[in-house]
Amino acid sequence: MLDWKPLIRDSVFYFITIMYLIGTFTTGYIHLGNSLVALFLYACYVAFMTVNQKAFAAMDALAERYVPYLHRKSQERLALKAGLSTDSGPLDTELLPIMEFDAATMDKDLDDSEAVPGGADASAHEADHLVWPAKGGAAEKLKFCIKAPLFFVFKYTVPDCRTERWANYYWGTFFASIVWIGILAWYMVQWASHVSCVCRIPEIIIGLTLLAAGTSLPDTLSSVIVARRGLGDMAVANAIGSNVFNVLFGLGMPWTIFILYTGKAIYVPVTGLRENAFTMLAVGIFYMSVFVLRGFHMTTKLGYVFIGIYAAYVLMTIIRYSVISPQPQSTTCV
Repeated sequence: MLDWKPLIRDSVFYFITIMYLIGTFTTGYIHLGNSLVALFLYACYVAFMTVNQKAFAAMDALAERYVPYLHRKSQERLALKAGLSTDSGPLDTELLPIMEFDAATMDKDLDDSEAVPGGADASAHEADHLVWPAKGGAAEKLKFCIKAPLFFVFKYTVPDCRTERWANYYWGTFFASIVWIGILAWYMVQWASHVSCVCRIPEIIIGLTLLAAGTSLPDTLSSVIVARRGLGDMAVANAIGSNVFNVLFGLGMPWTIFILYTGKAIYVPVTGLRENAFTMLAVGIFYMSVFVLRGFHMTTKLGYVFIGIYAAYVLMTIIRYSVISPQPQSTTCV
């Protein structure tokens, strides 16, 4: 069972973000005011996070008084966590019904996950990725050839704040990670653009499939990691909150820098963008409605439903922009 408060919080900001996109893509031009509004909205999101616990307490009080259903769900969740507590304290087991863990299995998983992040154990774990798998198969050796160069570069450019030596330099780890994400994202966009041009695939299809999947992969992996540890609230909130960050900060900051540097507005072809923004809004409404109707329980079957909806969305988009209303392609590929 998931906590309804973080879901409501992130969903509200998500809906605000979608409405911002719909309004911004009305004219096709991004002005300084548009970019500053995006940064302001994200600043509001961050500010809300600084008083998160107080806000949740207020939401609980309001739910107890005006929305008995939500208050009852909070009480059921607290009772579930209390019933699954151990001598070492209560466990975060929001995804327990999905993973079908028992308390002993959860303890083992938490112990295993905590064995890596510190000191020499972390270094040894990372070193495994740089050791040639002499006894491995062809697939394992190919995987090593692909990932070893990246692990080698990251090892010497990103401080490992899990170790005692770099524990106080977590800010350096954060900014180094952001820099690498920016570099890799830039190359990914360039290569995707070339693929679109050479294969004569509409750019909007490339953006909705390859780029969307590629840029969301880190979020997906982080959600999977925390979900396996039983932190269901964090996993689901990350999926929504990352979209808020991607739109408000990921677009707002580059737009602001570009406009201030050039003094010109940014032209954005809005073909299909507003329609897709409305689609995102509809999916968000469906997403929240399902969780409310199911009592904030996330199940494997529900996950399959979401995957099916995304597959149908991609298929409809491909049919629309490739068959029904094909988009013009550039005649030259630079």
